[in-house]
Amino acid sequence: MDGLQQKDKRKGQAPIPKNLKDFLSADQRMSLNSLSHFGWEVLFIRRPAFKDPVVVLLNSDGHSIGILDEDGKIQVDTNIVIRN
Repeated sequence: MDGLQQKDKRKGQAPIPKNLKDFLSADQRMSLNSLSHFGWEVLFIRRPAFKDPVVVLLNSDGHSIGILDEDGKIQVDTNIVIRN
């Protein structure tokens, strides 16, 4: 995951902020703790202006991407666009 820790060239922000917990609700933190046992980890946090952050997860299989909702539920069938 070292390559993912580099700064995003588009905005100059790290994909995963050092203060990750500040971007997560209590439900998201609890869910992420459980999901990590099944191979899920934070890929990046999308931080659109004037909107709530979007937590994007990647499964260890490298093919499953999900969004961690505010209530801690994961949406695996998403239409999220990942830029290269």
